[in-house]
Amino acid sequence: MALRQPDLIGIKLTIQPTQDSTLPSNYTYWLHAWFLDQIRQLDPHLSAELHNNQTEKAFTLSGFLPATPTNRTINFSATNSYQLQITALNKTLCTALKNWQTPSTITLRNSTFQIIVRGASSEKNRQTNLPATTYKTLWDNTNLDDELNLSFLSATAFHKNGSHMPLPIPENLFHSYLRRWNIFSDYQFDPEEFLTWVREGVVLLRHNIRSSKVQPGKQGSVTGFIGSIQLGITNKALYQVDFSHLAHALIAAAPYFGTGHKVTFGLGQTRSGWAIAETPAKALIPFSDQDAAHEAKLSRRESISSTAKKSQPTAVDKSSVLSIASSASKAIDARIAELQPIFLASKKRQGGDRAANTALLWATIVAQQEAGDSLKSISINLGMPYDSVKKCSQLARKYLISINKK
Repeated sequence: MALRQPDLIGIKLTIQPTQDSTLPSNYTYWLHAWFLDQIRQLDPHLSAELHNNQTEKAFTLSGFLPATPTNRTINFSATNSYQLQITALNKTLCTALKNWQTPSTITLRNSTFQIIVRGASSEKNRQTNLPATTYKTLWDNTNLDDELNLSFLSATAFHKNGSHMPLPIPENLFHSYLRRWNIFSDYQFDPEEFLTWVREGVVLLRHNIRSSKVQPGKQGSVTGFIGSIQLGITNKALYQVDFSHLAHALIAAAPYFGTGHKVTFGLGQTRSGWAIAETPAKALIPFSDQDAAHEAKLSRRESISSTAKKSQPTAVDKSSVLSIASSASKAIDARIAELQPIFLASKKRQGGDRAANTALLWATIVAQQEAGDSLKSISINLGMPYDSVKKCSQLARKYLISINKK
């Protein structure tokens, strides 16, 4: 089946200086302007939108990799070649890049770089290094067995209390990805619920990072990190399959999105996998003995299957998650049967179908929430608007609180 109009794509230009050159370390400011001018020649309205949109830009630029700054300058050798990656994050820009006649050179101040063709797959002086895809395809093709490994090729940082946070904290990573996903895709998710799940259930298993200080704009510098990381999801968090699914989808989108801020000025260049030569083995989530005992206690209390009650949790594959979900559905059904008459009693008029249907709806929402489902996933499962599900949940829980006080 042919891919419908893509939402995302990543293209790579291989460039080579026409002579040895030196540029200021903030040359990506000029590169940013060069790219917008290229789009202006195609579509002036789109160029203005990309320039003026302050919420989130629909593209990323890598800078000339693997060049690194020396003090306040960067030296480019005429005997070396460099890579420039451009990604598009919406249909409009994907279409523009498809029609873009890539120039033969890039000139930044007094330095000229030739765009060279390499490989049979090259088209219009460029190569597709991140395949054209859609947000729906990324979602549908998510594999819960995939390891969550990422590599950061350029300085990566996050805004934090007016300064820069140069650490790969999971909440910051996923907040960055979800923000772009919610802006550019048709599939919206509640950041508050998801990021709470990330804080409680996603851990940094392994890393090989170092700090890097760069100057990405007209003035001022940013200290970020570069290197590779491996994330893990705790067994308890894996039981919320919808959030686990979203986490994997966002990791798949990360190379298109970039990570952190100033991704249109060369920061946050992200690739899938572990970039260093050593490939990390599947790691256990590192719990201390005290944490392991606490996890086992939670498992017993929640009647999770015996395979999940080990003091050192092991990786859970997709079939295990589905098995747990199947067992949980029986508990949910039992809880619905328990709650339905309670909610029915709250209705002044209990005759007819309306009161019974409302009581069943409230019971279903509460039971699924108690089982760990998010309101977003419940709204999708029930085919109801998110706001309606949220309102029902609030009313149902308010009623339960009121009768418990009596």
